[in-house]
Amino acid sequence: ALQLLTADMRHRDEHKIQILGQMPLRDVLGLGHSPDAQALLEAVCQQVPHGILGLDKQGRVVLYRRYSSMRLWELEARGIGAKEMFRHQQWITEKCLQTMGHKGRWVLILDVEGTGVPQVTARTHLTYSRFLAELDAAHYPERLGTLFIINAPPVLSSFFKLVTSWLDE
Repeated sequence: ALQLLTADMRHRDEHKIQILGQMPLRDVLGLGHSPDAQALLEAVCQQVPHGILGLDKQGRVVLYRRYSSMRLWELEARGIGAKEMFRHQQWITEKCLQTMGHKGRWVLILDVEGTGVPQVTARTHLTYSRFLAELDAAHYPERLGTLFIINAPPVLSSFFKLVTSWLDE
């Protein structure tokens, strides 16, 4: 346990995680003040709508994410790759933790309606999914209280089996 805590603290220092939740999304994605920064921000938000919906009956934060619109290859062509989207995910998670006062667990609703074979098989999406599984296991263990996957098409079952193989039991 001490090794995990030490590794997490080192990770948080090296990647400035403690301030990530206070940064504007433009900076999280490394867009700075480029002329097309606003258009890129809009593209990210359109492809990965997300938000904190409130609290459930147990007082846990309910976080919604919709991945069916995500096409990382399109964002990558515009300069936002899996690494930046991974940082975006960390930003969302840190925002959620701030809302929770860094205590307790959250409820996650993943809306995957319309997810197709191109998303499930794209190397960028697989890399991103693996990053997320490893991130949550290493730095946010025991935070997920309940996961709801809604509107899942049949193609998602094989992808889900792959992703769950990366998770701790």
